[in-house]
Amino acid sequence: MDEKLNELTDLKGKLQEMVKGMVREKIRESARETSAGKILALIETAEKEYGRLKKLFEKCVLEPKTSKQVIIVHGCTGADEKSMNPRTRTYNRHWMPWLKKELTTKGIDAETPLMPNPWAPVYEKYKEELEKYAVGENTILVGHSCGCAFLVRWLGESKTKINKLILVAPWKIPYGSNPVISRFYEYPIDEKIKFRVKEVVMFTSDDEEEDGKKSLKIFHDALGGKILDLKGHGHYTFGDMGTEEFPELLEVIMR
Repeated sequence: MDEKLNELTDLKGKLQEMVKGMVREKIRESARETSAGKILALIETAEKEYGRLKKLFEKCVLEPKTSKQVIIVHGCTGADEKSMNPRTRTYNRHWMPWLKKELTTKGIDAETPLMPNPWAPVYEKYKEELEKYAVGENTILVGHSCGCAFLVRWLGESKTKINKLILVAPWKIPYGSNPVISRFYEYPIDEKIKFRVKEVVMFTSDDEEEDGKKSLKIFHDALGGKILDLKGHGHYTFGDMGTEEFPELLEVIMR
């Protein structure tokens, strides 16, 4: 990025000198045939035109564009991981470290926030964590499992416009009898989200759990978008996929 800005800055200088040279030559030509008053008027006009061209050039070429940003929200887990050493927990791993590394290598800002207590997810706490980041029209939000349920609810409530919404093995159906978990999943989907997101993509698999397939249908009926069905990927965990690499997701993000 710095190298590109340096190149553009050099280009700016060259264009400035070119415009100044054209102005000087115009004045020289006019001076041969006009009075001093007309020359001064020409100088004033030339200075104004130079200022206009300078502002236009800086606006169109030199203004830095906001780069693509990717935020990946991991899924939830069972209560058994609550007491585990953070190094051995799995909910924020699977393909996520690989994806973040690949995106970072390509110069893309990639974030994988650690959501609080994913064994007993609370929407308001997830919301606080996500809103530490500046989510906007250049942002790509990626959710896995219960992370999808959170992102869809947040987009519906915040009315935020984003670039892409990617749901990997989305989940919308409460499991067990824990009322905390039920409150996390049970909410009406704002179908207008699809008008505020440029692209919606959902990943599923032929061997996904039945409630996962039902969840996919709930989200797709409300939001539309493209469904990518990859064979033998289960719930898109390391155990189901047998690998940390997820090139299909990387391709969707990069295109």
